[in-house]
Amino acid sequence: MAEGEDDPISLLDRFGEEYLNCSICHDRYKQPKILNCLHSFCEECLLRYQPSQGPVKLSCPVCRQETVILEDGVAGLKTNFPLRGMVEAFQKQEKILASGRSSPAVGEQSQTSVPHRSVCECRKHDGERTWFYCETCQELVCRVCTTKTHREHEFQEIDVAAVSCRESLRGLFPRVEELRAGVEDALQAANTTKGVVVSAAERSRQEVTERALAAVALVMDAKQRILDEINSTETERVKAVQELTKGLTVVRDKLRHSLTVSEHLASSATDEDLLSLYPIIRDDLKELRDRPATHPSSQGFFMRLLSATEPTVVDLGTLVVDVERWKMTKKVGKRGTDKEDFDGARGVTVCPDGGIAVADMGLWTRGITVFASDWTYETFIKFADTPRDVASVNNCLVVADNTCNVKVYDARRSQAFQFVTTPMDIDAQTPVNIVSVAVREDGTLLVGDVERRVVTEHRPTDGRLLHTIPTNVPPYFLDVGPEGRLLLSGLDTGEVEEISGESKSIFTVRPVIASGDQVSCRGVCYGKDGSFYVVVHGKESNIGHIHKYSSTGEFLGCVAQDLYDPNGIALTAQGELAVADCFSVKVYARMSNESM
Repeated sequence: MAEGEDDPISLLDRFGEEYLNCSICHDRYKQPKILNCLHSFCEECLLRYQPSQGPVKLSCPVCRQETVILEDGVAGLKTNFPLRGMVEAFQKQEKILASGRSSPAVGEQSQTSVPHRSVCECRKHDGERTWFYCETCQELVCRVCTTKTHREHEFQEIDVAAVSCRESLRGLFPRVEELRAGVEDALQAANTTKGVVVSAAERSRQEVTERALAAVALVMDAKQRILDEINSTETERVKAVQELTKGLTVVRDKLRHSLTVSEHLASSATDEDLLSLYPIIRDDLKELRDRPATHPSSQGFFMRLLSATEPTVVDLGTLVVDVERWKMTKKVGKRGTDKEDFDGARGVTVCPDGGIAVADMGLWTRGITVFASDWTYETFIKFADTPRDVASVNNCLVVADNTCNVKVYDARRSQAFQFVTTPMDIDAQTPVNIVSVAVREDGTLLVGDVERRVVTEHRPTDGRLLHTIPTNVPPYFLDVGPEGRLLLSGLDTGEVEEISGESKSIFTVRPVIASGDQVSCRGVCYGKDGSFYVVVHGKESNIGHIHKYSSTGEFLGCVAQDLYDPNGIALTAQGELAVADCFSVKVYARMSNESM
């Protein structure tokens, strides 16, 4: 024997310990009994493990799945005959090797490896062997049984019943295998999430440390406070992922074990052995088959240290953990030419009564569609030109329709008046490109002109020009926030600008997406706390996202993805985000921490 090679006895011992030892006594199986979960244990071990006599639910020592023990106790459980036969064969082989005799010839091994029909005696009638399978009771019976206790039952000869049962088991394999693969993917996703959590925590620690070093002793208390928060969060999240991993591992092991046992029995067990265990194996596989599929859920994790609100105060910032997540709860409309369909939804606004108006610039659906607060269709205003945006003031709708005039519609949805956005002393031929509208709290109308890069203010009663505000970013989309601030997004410039109530630029943000794709900013809206949302669209990936920013313009995270062709966003009266997504309006609701 070459150096380093294991002798046959050692190999046999290792195989026996791994596959043929009871996990309770850690010795070779003796009269192995199989539970509903398909784990097997020695009969004597289960008798000691059983908490009480009589009917009881026995929890599997390996996977904790419960098996009901009836009046006849552990002895009434199914005997795992294939496993018992394997143990006996290996014990015989161990004796052969221990005595120094050579192993059987190859030809003999091939002959003995083929399953042969074992003779099973009837448990109820001494001296009688089993010839039939009772389909009613799902057990092997002898000739005497067929004339007495099973006289009115349906039964088949063993070899015929075995064929049917094998096919039945094989029909369950694909779904269980699919579930097992899903759990494997979910485990991998959970491990990825753990890495993201640890990485984000480490990055945040570094940010805290860098800021703390700048302030030295004055900031040490604040530093420790945030570090404790980070450590606590990391511990909590990693623990949660570990619990998820633990649970998924148990399910994975259960699926793997059930598949291994049932596949082995279906392919290698004798007919009698198969039929003896078929009911419990089938029930186990059916239970597994009916489990809901496990899908990978690589949950995002966000941790970022925001800047201190007052730099003169010893404040290292506020730790933001897990930005909010939004889930699409409703999809309104579809691609089509009917009045409730969309072919180019671009702008969306919320009316004072909670209703929603959507601008559609599609060839066959040009106009404004109005919905009630519950998204029930109310009316449609047809347009000859192309509506680019819509806003609401009192009971009126203000529409930018790709002309030099802004249209105002009254409560009856009839045009009340229209107005221009240029001063009276400017040449009427001055080029304009009006694409966005909004309304201040006092009713003042705001109109975005991307040709001149200005936002004009107008009186709501007649559209009279009040003021012109220059912008750095072309105002393709527009919203009004706290203290009269304006928020603009510049479409293909990839920029978002906030302007103060005094018409001064406060900041400009440039959203990015993970793929490094060029970004188009296609809509903005303020949240209730001064934070804001930006609809971004990857020019190459053609996938839309919704990003959230703090009131100071710091990125807080991506709250939703997988938009098709978004153009316009609004916060509804119910606190939902409504996004005009070309062929529909997608409505998102904020997820609670428990559902994330």
